[in-house]
Amino acid sequence: MKSKDLYKQLSDKEILDRYRQSNDRELLGILLQRYTILLLGVCLKYLKNEEEAKDAVQQVFSKVISEIDKYPVDHFKSWIKESLLDLLEGAIKEIQPNQQQCISLFYIQKKSYRQISEETGFSLMQIKSFIQNGKRNLRLLITKKWNKNAS
Repeated sequence: MKSKDLYKQLSDKEILDRYRQSNDRELLGILLQRYTILLLGVCLKYLKNEEEAKDAVQQVFSKVISEIDKYPVDHFKSWIKESLLDLLEGAIKEIQPNQQQCISLFYIQKKSYRQISEETGFSLMQIKSFIQNGKRNLRLLITKKWNKNAS
């Protein structure tokens, strides 16, 4: 097994180049490990459940492993984060429009319930309900996608 300390000094691009030359999956694992906490934090922000966030990160890792050789990736951090956001945005598009709107306004645009109410005309209770149900539906969709891809 290679010394992981050796790779701490290397940039993402250098590790990715070495991976492409050797096809050594351990190198890809080192890159994924670098961004686990970042991806987990983004997932927790949206999903509010640690196990489901971990599942979503694993789904992104699976996508990266299967697609890394298909595309020229110059900026690994941006690419992996974009892969995660694609997963989350894809799931957001599948929930009900009212839930979608409130979740986007609250989590993405950082608006308060009062601001969302003023913009949409929904009551504060409706907004709370749309966000709670939307988060639950997002978790279900992401878990469903994870289970489908794991099969």
